[in-house]
Amino acid sequence: RDSRATVLPESASAPLDACFALVDGDYPDSPRLEEYGGALAALAKRGVYRVAQRDGAITLYRRATCAAPR
Repeated sequence: RDSRATVLPESASAPLDACFALVDGDYPDSPRLEEYGGALAALAKRGVYRVAQRDGAITLYRRATCAAPR
């Protein structure tokens, strides 16, 4: 468990302030991605989150203001 990681909020009106967000693009119809996927994409476009790693359809985003993991 990493306290800096969390699931996406249920609603796009809820802030995402975790250091990491993990998205599985193989499930675009998942309720979390349907509700929050656009908001995460907007945060990534603004540079708030950056792609830290990608493996197939799985993408790990890291918040730009979070310290690097130890």
